[in-house]
Amino acid sequence: HPNAIAASTRVALFVCPSDVEANDNTVLGAANPASSNYVGNAGWPSYATGFDGERSAPGTFNGIIPLQHPSEDITWHGTSRSGFGQITDGTSNTAMISERLVQTASTSEGVTNGDSRLGSRHILERFETLDLINTQLTASHTHVFESAFIGRSWSSGFSLAAPTYMHVKRPNTLVGHYGTSRDQGDFVVTPSSRHPGGVNQVRADASVHFVSNNIGLEPWWALGSRNDGRVTDLSN
Repeated sequence: HPNAIAASTRVALFVCPSDVEANDNTVLGAANPASSNYVGNAGWPSYATGFDGERSAPGTFNGIIPLQHPSEDITWHGTSRSGFGQITDGTSNTAMISERLVQTASTSEGVTNGDSRLGSRHILERFETLDLINTQLTASHTHVFESAFIGRSWSSGFSLAAPTYMHVKRPNTLVGHYGTSRDQGDFVVTPSSRHPGGVNQVRADASVHFVSNNIGLEPWWALGSRNDGRVTDLSN
């Protein structure tokens, strides 16, 4: 690939000193791309109907990263870039960037028996509330293929490896995926870190906060959306 050298270049700014780097990312090809811990907020899955079913289905991603392909007209991509005008909940109430551990296992056994926070679980393709998605994800089981690529490339747009995350599960819990729509960006990566008790997060106003693993689900969901209309106390 013409960008193989750039993709394999380790960028220190993209790597959290507390995590263990993946030195062998050849599961993504011979270029052996460099990994990254930092991920942009894509909001809720397109299948999520919101807190109480208030969102139409299929919905569009409602975070800061629009997951938009510039040359294709696809419904879930949205219609424009995400600018300050689209963050109607306020920049201090909307997450922009967080952190996520990198998958280091390179075998099926390694993935299956590795860190449970990097074991992606299947979610059925059906329109449902965030609470039901959250419950369904918890009851599912780990899939090796979807778990193998997490965090392995800072430059990839492939959803299983891409530097994006979503607000469904609380920090440092579980990752989830949809069987067919993962190619559209529906990969429910949950922020994770090796910091005791939570993860670091940057909000759209550029302020940095430490978010507890015990944050309430509804404040966590509200923090993930730029325009759900709920301005919750997110001071901790």
